[in-house]
Amino acid sequence: MAKNKLQVARRQAANVDTIINGGISRANAVVSTHLADGAPVEFERASLNEVDFYATDPVTGMSFYGSYTLNDSGIVTEYGFSIYGSPTDYESVLFAYIELDGGASSFLSHAQAFDDNPNSQVFFTAFQTGAAQPVANFLDSLPGANHYDPYSTGVSVFEGPIALA
Repeated sequence: MAKNKLQVARRQAANVDTIINGGISRANAVVSTHLADGAPVEFERASLNEVDFYATDPVTGMSFYGSYTLNDSGIVTEYGFSIYGSPTDYESVLFAYIELDGGASSFLSHAQAFDDNPNSQVFFTAFQTGAAQPVANFLDSLPGANHYDPYSTGVSVFEGPIALA
């Protein structure tokens, strides 16, 4: 009887790995399509549930670094990124951290909505003034964000103070 319980436990552990790996594949596709805007992306698994990513836009030269975290169900629960003016810059133009609401498609919904609004007035104003709060409010208002936690979204513009929403 004990042998059967051990075999079941081993199968369940393998299933968690399979589930997380499937979640990583889906999340990598979201990053490549919506966050990196088609630029070639390098992915590196930082831990069992965390993946780092890096991309450089071949047209603008801007670089993009971030990471996302998945739960044991393969669902992305949070992600963050920094945008740099070039691959050699040490200070970011924009840093953002977003805690998601836990839905299976929250990461896709949020990244897709973000991708649909890259030239939003809120970004232009933030880059002109350094005001991060409007960007934090905007990112927190997108579908998939955790609207109920006042600290779920953090944004910094030009390495300034972090604004929370």
